[in-house]
Amino acid sequence: MLIKRRELKFITYFIYYDEIVNWIKKNKYNFKKQYNDRLVNNIYFDSYSYDSFKENIFGSSEKTKVRYRWYEKFDESNHGSLEIKKRKNIFGFKEIFNIKNLQITKESDLKKIYDLIKIQLDLKKRLYLTARPYPTIINQYSREYYIDFNENFRITIDKKIKIYDQRLSSKINIKNKIYTPDFMVVEFKFNQNFNDEITDICKNFPLRVSRNSKYVNAIRASAGI
Repeated sequence: MLIKRRELKFITYFIYYDEIVNWIKKNKYNFKKQYNDRLVNNIYFDSYSYDSFKENIFGSSEKTKVRYRWYEKFDESNHGSLEIKKRKNIFGFKEIFNIKNLQITKESDLKKIYDLIKIQLDLKKRLYLTARPYPTIINQYSREYYIDFNENFRITIDKKIKIYDQRLSSKINIKNKIYTPDFMVVEFKFNQNFNDEITDICKNFPLRVSRNSKYVNAIRASAGI
């Protein structure tokens, strides 16, 4: 499945959560909750020379991220999806591939996770994973979903973000959390055909657009940079 869209990201501290939610609910586009809140987990894969990280910090016009995503707590899900996120200039593309029979536990072997994902991909998609075979970071956060009355725009709020460094581990590491400030990420997601409308929607929004990547922030926090 190929998803093409634009994204606007805003980063702030959790202390402003009530203010942001109040703005969303009072917006004239009548945003409502789309789903119940979900716990989101990601394993990010990169090359051994950190190509995904470098593409972001150096502002490359083309960027690629590879991650395995699942929902619920550890041990509670036996399926997820491999997501290949590509960005060219301001436009993003995301391909999602369902992965079956993969349960992530606190004792899971990272190499076995990689192998189980790889074997379920066709040859073309497998190339993205083999180009970025190194499990570097796990992050976990609670996500809220809002959608406008015409279902053209979605807003997500990611809060309670946790980061775990996987680079020196053969098994899943969720014992040693990396300290980070209590950030919150707000994201507007929409089809490229609605650029004019998004300007109207964001009018008076109390935050400014920022270059923000949870993956880049996680690597920096893990490396202390």
